[in-house]
Amino acid sequence: MSLKADARAKFLAAMFKAYYETNFERNYYLNDIKKREFGFLYWNNNKFLRHLGFWDVESLKEHIKNDVPQHIYSSAARYEVPDAQQMKLKSYQDCDLIFDLDVDHIPTPCKIDHDQWVCKQCGKTGRGSAPKVCPVESCNSISFRELAWECQKCMETAKAEITTIVEDFLSPDFGLDVQNDLFIVFSGRRGYHIHIEKEAVRSLDSNARREIVDYLTGKGLVPSFHGLNPNAQKKPATNDGGWRGRIAKLVVKLLKESSIEELQKILPRRGDILQIKSDLVFQLESDGPPWTYPNIGEKTWQKLLQVAIAKYAGKIDEPVTIDIHRLIRLPGSLHGKTGFLVKKLEFHDLELFDPFSQAQVFSGEKEVFVKTTPKFQMQNEVFGPFKDERVELPLSAAVYLLSKNLATL
Repeated sequence: MSLKADARAKFLAAMFKAYYETNFERNYYLNDIKKREFGFLYWNNNKFLRHLGFWDVESLKEHIKNDVPQHIYSSAARYEVPDAQQMKLKSYQDCDLIFDLDVDHIPTPCKIDHDQWVCKQCGKTGRGSAPKVCPVESCNSISFRELAWECQKCMETAKAEITTIVEDFLSPDFGLDVQNDLFIVFSGRRGYHIHIEKEAVRSLDSNARREIVDYLTGKGLVPSFHGLNPNAQKKPATNDGGWRGRIAKLVVKLLKESSIEELQKILPRRGDILQIKSDLVFQLESDGPPWTYPNIGEKTWQKLLQVAIAKYAGKIDEPVTIDIHRLIRLPGSLHGKTGFLVKKLEFHDLELFDPFSQAQVFSGEKEVFVKTTPKFQMQNEVFGPFKDERVELPLSAAVYLLSKNLATL
């Protein structure tokens, strides 16, 4: 580690330690701490340490004080012996149901303005999300270094997706009370987690959780089972419940928002595409007679549905929900890549939540040397863009840039 990197890490560790000593307990949340496994990544090395357990928050704080972590995780599962070094010796009991949504998995238009990538093999650079394969013909590498940025538009997109999962799936289809059966956690960076601690779901095994994931993401849907076929006695409509109504809504949205060129790839080439589109939208939004387009068969409906689901359905990080031994960020901890608070929220607080103000824990000023950054917002102030300049910033903004390794002391 270089002298500058070492100084940066020591400063951030001191800032994190000050927070954990003074404000951690007021933001901390964890049910049944003595049944949870913990994992840590520290500032002074790159080793991930897990299989640790604590009796109470005081013993956890003592560990944090002695060796300040960059990241803190706890298990979604409850164990009889959480600090056993092998999974088979932990005596698994049950597991909270967690859904993780990160804007990294959503192609937001603003990424072209602030995200960057570099090919690790040839050095080719670009803006936005990294491609699957390097565009340089002589390279064709699939390995990239990415610089992802957080912005208001990204965060609003993540909030909208979380709201959709809760209001369109978990509440109406699974009967969960949004005020009493679940809570939200801001991840401290670019996403949110939904936590469900209801005893009825804790006992679900990985296979059952996979079925829930498949339901949320629309995997395995057969259009004809939901009335999307020429011979259906009752077609789906946008006011139907469950996936039947959801299919109608998604297809209508796809038809309305797609260009003629996009629809020509899906709908039959014979006939007037605009007229077919208009008639299908009308039928899906009404309680009219059965289908009047016998030439639109199940293959076309399957294609319409696949495109609509890929574009609009829930985009959760599936392994987080399925894996019952997963570790998840601890509410009340700090994210080591941003310095933001991993914050527990009630669902009704999500709409007005602003992580750039309400997930900030540092006060004061700090002068830093900034490498290169786009314009960014912090605590209702706009900063940058910066390039190779020394500036004085609010401490929260300085910690943010230092955590992202975009500034030095």
